[in-house]
Amino acid sequence: WHITLSRFLRDYLYIALGGNRNGSTRRYRNLLITMLLGGLWHGAAWTYVVWGGLHGIYLCLNHGWRALCDKTGITRSLESPLLTLVYIICTFLAWSLALVVFRAPDLKTSISVMAPGFTEFSIQQNYLLNSTVATSTLGKFFEALGFASGSYLSVYLTLGVSAVVIWVLPNTQTYMRAFDPALGAAGDASRGLVNMQWRPGIMNALITAFMLSAGLLSLSAISEFIYFQF
Repeated sequence: WHITLSRFLRDYLYIALGGNRNGSTRRYRNLLITMLLGGLWHGAAWTYVVWGGLHGIYLCLNHGWRALCDKTGITRSLESPLLTLVYIICTFLAWSLALVVFRAPDLKTSISVMAPGFTEFSIQQNYLLNSTVATSTLGKFFEALGFASGSYLSVYLTLGVSAVVIWVLPNTQTYMRAFDPALGAAGDASRGLVNMQWRPGIMNALITAFMLSAGLLSLSAISEFIYFQF
């Protein structure tokens, strides 16, 4: 039997607090409490509290939006492919915003990173983006091919390849859906990616070896475990 952090929070915090059994107001309260505690589980810092609080707010907005659509009877009219794309983009941006807070050493730094995105509109990459790309595995790969580190081409090639990986390729659960490490059983969601399912063979062995080698070669500095000080 497998358990993830999400399942733990749902089964042992959200449901234990009452879940959605006592009305919408208490459901929103339970969501916020659960996500705040989920943030604290990652570490005793305000960045993790804010990160958990943001996810709690996102969940409350999602439930509120769904309830409003059901109440007004406009649910079906909002299920168009175009609006689905809008929902996906909004979710990705909201998740990315929370991730900035999660990864920042403190709240002041997270604000300084996010603020230019709301006040400045420029394709000029900043120092933080350049340094992040230059130290990434893809950045080193493009540098080995002759692209200057931190140049427009290397930065946007890295961002482009990363976007394809995020938006197009299957995640680990989808990739391993038909096997024991994956949560859940194979279903309709895996049909479109049937050719990208994991299978024992030479190709998967080579891909795994390449990814493992790239990961080992990118270990250029000591990094503390994320829960080291918790």
